[in-house]
Amino acid sequence: MEENPYQPPQVDAPTLAEEQTGSKLATRPLGIAILSWLHFLAGLVFLAAAVLFAVEAATGFSGMEIFSDAESQVQVPFWFAIAVSGFYAMLGASIGIGLWQGARWGWWLAMIYYVWWVLDLVAGIARAVTDADVLDREIVGRLLVGNLIHVAILVLVALYFFKGSVREFFGLQSLRMIPALNVLVAISIALLAASFAVVYFQIGGD
Repeated sequence: MEENPYQPPQVDAPTLAEEQTGSKLATRPLGIAILSWLHFLAGLVFLAAAVLFAVEAATGFSGMEIFSDAESQVQVPFWFAIAVSGFYAMLGASIGIGLWQGARWGWWLAMIYYVWWVLDLVAGIARAVTDADVLDREIVGRLLVGNLIHVAILVLVALYFFKGSVREFFGLQSLRMIPALNVLVAISIALLAASFAVVYFQIGGD
């Protein structure tokens, strides 16, 4: 059958499944390479901390003092410090590897971590404002400024992850910001609530 010369040529557009399993940028974005190494190095730092806590526990110490005054004293058991350090060591190494490889799970894991961190900082700001009457104003001011700077940096990093070339490197060209943020915020809120509960029952409940 003779083709209609007035009909535009048919171009097969990739489906979402094909997009996310095939086509990706061959070149790793510089920002992703830097973040990958930073996360991996952070994982090594937490691993070293876990080893240090394990050595301290082996020498007979029962815990690590984190707050002490004339009326109260709070200690964190070394097993708890080892568990937290080990968790962050695995998280940092996993994010670093995932980002370096351009894996979709690496993008999601990194973004969950950033959103979780932002929510934790916002919670810290809320606590500082609430306790402003009983805390030193200078301390509260420094805390607010520090947290706001951290939030601004993390928001910029999160926006970078939605950049077109970055999403293409991870095979997430069709990912949209608002639906993705809805999922990330929901997961991060659940993780933040769980972390608060663990810290409260382990430390605050003593």
